Amino acid sequence: MRDGKADEAVIVGHGFGAVLAINVIGRALTRDAALGRHGPRVALLTLGASLPVVGFNPEAKGFRNRLRQLATASDLDWVDVQSRDDILSFIPFDPIAGHNIVLESGRRNPHIVDVQLRSWPFGRAHAQFLTANERPGGSYDYYLSCCGPCDLMTWATKPQDAFVAIAAKSGQP
Repeated sequence: MRDGKADEAVIVGHGFGAVLAINVIGRALTRDAALGRHGPRVALLTLGASLPVVGFNPEAKGFRNRLRQLATASDLDWVDVQSRDDILSFIPFDPIAGHNIVLESGRRNPHIVDVQLRSWPFGRAHAQFLTANERPGGSYDYYLSCCGPCDLMTWATKPQDAFVAIAAKSGQP
Protein backbone atom coordinates (compact mmCIF):
# COMPACT_ATOMS: atom_id res chain seq x y z
CA MET A 1 0.00 0.00 0.00
CA ARG A 2 2.87 2.40 0.65
CA ASP A 3 3.97 2.23 -2.98
CA GLY A 4 0.51 2.43 -4.53
CA LYS A 5 -0.91 5.46 -6.26
CA ALA A 6 -4.47 4.80 -5.17
CA ASP A 7 -6.38 7.37 -3.14
CA GLU A 8 -8.06 4.73 -1.01
CA ALA A 9 -7.80 1.01 -0.25
CA VAL A 10 -11.19 -0.54 0.48
CA ILE A 11 -11.32 -3.89 2.26
CA VAL A 12 -14.72 -5.53 1.74
CA GLY A 13 -16.34 -8.16 3.93
CA HIS A 14 -19.70 -9.66 2.89
CA GLY A 15 -21.87 -11.69 5.27
CA PHE A 16 -19.65 -13.81 7.48
CA GLY A 17 -16.66 -12.47 5.52
CA ALA A 18 -17.15 -9.22 7.46
CA VAL A 19 -15.77 -11.03 10.52
CA LEU A 20 -12.63 -11.89 8.56
CA ALA A 21 -12.29 -8.38 7.15
CA ILE A 22 -12.53 -6.88 10.65
CA ASN A 23 -9.80 -9.20 11.88
CA VAL A 24 -7.57 -8.47 8.86
CA ILE A 25 -7.88 -4.69 9.28
CA GLY A 26 -7.39 -4.98 13.04
CA ARG A 27 -4.21 -7.03 12.60
CA ALA A 28 -2.91 -4.60 9.97
CA LEU A 29 -3.50 -1.63 12.30
CA THR A 30 -1.82 -3.47 15.17
CA ARG A 31 1.25 -4.12 12.99
CA ASP A 32 1.30 -0.59 11.57
CA ALA A 33 -0.53 2.02 13.63
CA ALA A 34 0.17 4.60 10.90
CA LEU A 35 -1.57 2.53 8.23
CA GLY A 36 -3.63 4.95 6.18
CA ARG A 37 -1.37 7.92 6.97
CA HIS A 38 1.61 7.02 4.79
CA GLY A 39 -0.25 5.73 1.76
CA PRO A 40 -3.80 5.52 0.52
CA ARG A 41 -6.58 6.04 3.02
CA VAL A 42 -7.81 2.71 4.41
CA ALA A 43 -11.52 1.93 4.46
CA LEU A 44 -13.57 -1.04 5.57
CA LEU A 45 -16.87 -1.86 3.87
CA THR A 46 -18.99 -4.51 5.55
CA LEU A 47 -22.07 -5.69 3.67
CA GLY A 48 -24.90 -7.70 5.18
CA ALA A 49 -22.58 -8.50 8.06
CA SER A 50 -23.21 -11.48 10.32
CA LEU A 51 -21.20 -10.06 13.22
CA PRO A 52 -23.45 -11.26 16.08
CA VAL A 53 -22.91 -14.87 14.99
CA VAL A 54 -19.39 -14.53 16.38
CA GLY A 55 -19.67 -11.51 18.66
CA PHE A 56 -22.43 -12.89 20.87
CA ASN A 57 -20.32 -15.90 21.81
CA PRO A 58 -19.08 -15.24 25.38
CA GLU A 59 -15.65 -16.58 24.38
CA ALA A 60 -15.27 -14.09 21.50
CA LYS A 61 -13.40 -11.50 23.58
CA GLY A 62 -10.72 -11.12 20.91
CA PHE A 63 -13.30 -10.32 18.24
CA ARG A 64 -15.05 -7.76 20.44
CA ASN A 65 -11.63 -6.20 21.14
CA ARG A 66 -11.14 -5.86 17.36
CA LEU A 67 -14.51 -4.11 17.12
CA ARG A 68 -13.45 -1.78 19.93
CA GLN A 69 -10.16 -1.08 18.14
CA LEU A 70 -11.84 -0.24 14.83
CA ALA A 71 -14.56 1.87 16.46
CA THR A 72 -11.97 4.43 17.55
CA ALA A 73 -9.36 4.05 14.78
CA SER A 74 -8.59 7.58 13.63
CA ASP A 75 -7.19 6.60 10.23
CA LEU A 76 -9.91 4.19 9.20
CA ASP A 77 -13.30 4.78 7.64
CA TRP A 78 -15.71 1.90 8.27
CA VAL A 79 -19.08 1.75 6.55
CA ASP A 80 -21.51 -1.02 7.51
CA VAL A 81 -24.28 -1.51 4.92
CA GLN A 82 -27.48 -3.22 6.08
CA SER A 83 -30.81 -4.01 4.46
CA ARG A 84 -34.17 -5.11 5.81
CA ASP A 85 -34.62 -7.00 2.55
CA ASP A 86 -31.77 -9.39 3.40
CA ILE A 87 -32.92 -12.20 5.68
CA LEU A 88 -29.30 -13.18 6.38
CA SER A 89 -28.39 -9.78 7.82
CA PHE A 90 -28.83 -8.51 11.33
CA ILE A 91 -30.73 -5.23 11.10
CA PRO A 92 -31.01 -2.85 12.73
CA PHE A 93 -27.77 -3.69 14.47
CA ASP A 94 -25.04 -1.36 15.67
CA PRO A 95 -21.85 -3.48 15.74
CA ILE A 96 -20.47 -1.56 18.73
CA ALA A 97 -23.47 -0.86 20.96
CA GLY A 98 -25.06 -4.18 19.99
CA HIS A 99 -22.08 -6.03 21.46
CA ASN A 100 -22.23 -3.91 24.64
CA ILE A 101 -18.82 -2.43 23.89
CA VAL A 102 -18.05 0.54 26.12
CA LEU A 103 -15.54 3.00 24.69
CA GLU A 104 -13.27 5.20 26.76
CA SER A 105 -12.45 7.55 23.88
CA GLY A 106 -14.40 8.98 20.96
CA ARG A 107 -16.18 6.63 18.63
CA ARG A 108 -15.92 7.31 14.91
CA ASN A 109 -16.85 3.94 13.36
CA PRO A 110 -18.83 2.36 11.86
CA HIS A 111 -21.07 4.58 9.83
CA ILE A 112 -24.23 2.49 9.32
CA VAL A 113 -26.10 2.75 6.01
CA ASP A 114 -29.51 1.17 5.49
CA VAL A 115 -30.21 0.37 1.84
CA GLN A 116 -33.17 -1.03 -0.04
CA LEU A 117 -32.55 -4.07 -2.21
CA ARG A 118 -34.85 -5.54 -4.84
CA SER A 119 -37.11 -8.36 -3.77
CA TRP A 120 -35.71 -11.72 -4.78
CA PRO A 121 -36.50 -15.32 -3.93
CA PHE A 122 -35.36 -16.57 -0.51
CA GLY A 123 -31.74 -15.63 0.22
CA ARG A 124 -31.01 -13.92 -3.12
CA ALA A 125 -31.16 -10.41 -1.68
CA HIS A 126 -27.98 -11.16 0.27
CA ALA A 127 -26.07 -11.59 -3.01
CA GLN A 128 -27.28 -8.16 -4.20
CA PHE A 129 -24.80 -6.51 -1.86
CA LEU A 130 -22.15 -7.47 -4.44
CA THR A 131 -23.93 -6.32 -7.60
CA ALA A 132 -24.41 -3.18 -9.61
CA ASN A 133 -27.75 -1.41 -9.75
CA GLU A 134 -29.66 -1.66 -13.00
CA ARG A 135 -30.80 1.95 -12.73
CA PRO A 136 -28.40 4.88 -12.40
CA GLY A 137 -29.12 6.72 -9.18
CA GLY A 138 -30.58 3.62 -7.53
CA SER A 139 -30.48 3.29 -3.77
CA TYR A 140 -27.48 0.94 -3.71
CA ASP A 141 -24.71 -0.06 -6.10
CA TYR A 142 -21.71 -2.12 -4.97
CA TYR A 143 -19.39 -0.79 -7.66
CA LEU A 144 -20.31 2.81 -6.96
CA SER A 145 -19.61 2.29 -3.26
CA CYS A 146 -16.07 0.98 -3.62
CA CYS A 147 -14.97 1.81 -7.17
CA GLY A 148 -16.83 5.04 -7.90
CA PRO A 149 -15.57 8.61 -8.23
CA CYS A 150 -15.87 9.34 -4.48
CA ASP A 151 -14.20 7.83 -1.44
CA LEU A 152 -16.22 5.34 0.59
CA MET A 153 -17.22 7.73 3.37
CA THR A 154 -18.42 10.38 0.89
CA TRP A 155 -20.51 7.71 -0.86
CA ALA A 156 -22.01 6.71 2.50
CA THR A 157 -22.70 10.20 3.83
CA LYS A 158 -23.36 12.18 0.62
CA PRO A 159 -24.47 9.68 -2.05
CA GLN A 160 -25.66 12.46 -4.36
CA ASP A 161 -22.05 13.62 -4.72
CA ALA A 162 -21.20 10.26 -6.33
CA PHE A 163 -24.07 10.59 -8.81
CA VAL A 164 -23.11 14.17 -9.66
CA ALA A 165 -19.47 13.13 -10.24
CA ILE A 166 -20.52 10.32 -12.57
CA ALA A 167 -22.85 12.60 -14.50
CA ALA A 168 -20.08 15.19 -14.85
CA LYS A 169 -17.67 12.60 -16.25
CA SER A 170 -20.22 11.18 -18.67
CA GLY A 171 -21.54 14.57 -19.81
CA GLN A 172 -25.10 13.68 -18.75
CA PRO A 173 -27.34 15.95 -16.66
